Amino acid sequence: MIHDLFPVETYEDIRRLRESINSAFNSISAGYPPCSIYEGQDKTVLRFFAPGMSVIDVVATPESLTLTVERIKTTDDQAIKEERIFGSFKRTVNFPFKVNTEKYEAVYKNGVITVTFERAEEDKPKKIRIK
Repeated sequence: MIHDLFPVETYEDIRRLRESINSAFNSISAGYPPCSIYEGQDKTVLRFFAPGMSVIDVVATPESLTLTVERIKTTDDQAIKEERIFGSFKRTVNFPFKVNTEKYEAVYKNGVITVTFERAEEDKPKKIRIK
C-alpha cells in the first residue's frame, strides 16, 4: 500500500494536492457536460448528458444558451478510484440560428437535459414570389 512507502502526513499532502488539481481541472473543463445539437427547419434541440447533476441555472439569448449544473459528492468515504468529476460546470452553446426565447420546452429525464426552442420568426427563411 501507499502507506508503506510514505509517512501518513505525506500521503495526506498528496491526497490534498490531487483534490486541488482535480478541482482546478473540473472548473476549467470545456465542453462539459457534453452536448448534442439538432437542427430542424423551425426548431433547434439541445441535449446535455448530465446524469447525477442538479440544474443550477439556464440562461437563453436568441443566439446562445448557458447551462450551469452541479454534481455533489455524496459520501465522505476515501475513494480508491474516482472516475466521475464533481463540482459546478458552466457550458455555453451557440444556436445554429436565432431562436425565440419565449417559446421553449425544457425537460430533465434519465440524466439528459433536453431543451427545444422555436426558430425566431425574423430568422426563418422567407419564400419570395416572383411575378
